[in-house]
Amino acid sequence: MAPKLAKAAGLFGVLLAVVLGGPVVDAALLAPAGAAVQVTPDVRLAPLSGWRLVGVQEGARPALLTRGSGNLAVLSLATGAGPQEVAHAYLRDYLAPVSASLVVSAAERVRLASGLEAERLAYRGQFDGGDRGGALAGEVTALVSPRGAGVVFDAWALPDVYPYERGDVRAMIQRAGVR
Repeated sequence: MAPKLAKAAGLFGVLLAVVLGGPVVDAALLAPAGAAVQVTPDVRLAPLSGWRLVGVQEGARPALLTRGSGNLAVLSLATGAGPQEVAHAYLRDYLAPVSASLVVSAAERVRLASGLEAERLAYRGQFDGGDRGGALAGEVTALVSPRGAGVVFDAWALPDVYPYERGDVRAMIQRAGVR
């Protein structure tokens, strides 16, 4: 009887570890891998595990973070507009010119941990130009900094991959320091 009880207890322990361990592992993967870095004049961002900073913003060229086929561009723009206008100007000026078939979802309002309100739009398209090529999916999150600068976070990847990158990107944006 004792060996059966030991096996049952062992099986219960494994099940308990699987059920309760998932959230612990998820939390560990969504923790910043290091200190926050200044990526644009207005944004400090702490990359998550596996994400690396390729370059900071230089003029109109956004900062870029990557992990595998996932990408996050961050751009500060001079503007007096609100988040919706910043998002639509970015789509018009940066994404539409390099996409033959850009499809954009309805906007969603989001609030960052800092209390700043942002506008988020998902997109899909066939891209040819700039730093993108082929079929891609992503989302633009735009806001206005306390100093009045427009800030755009543009995340993208292959359409089948982007749903897996979205959680990481949103976690980094949620925690971004915007001044």
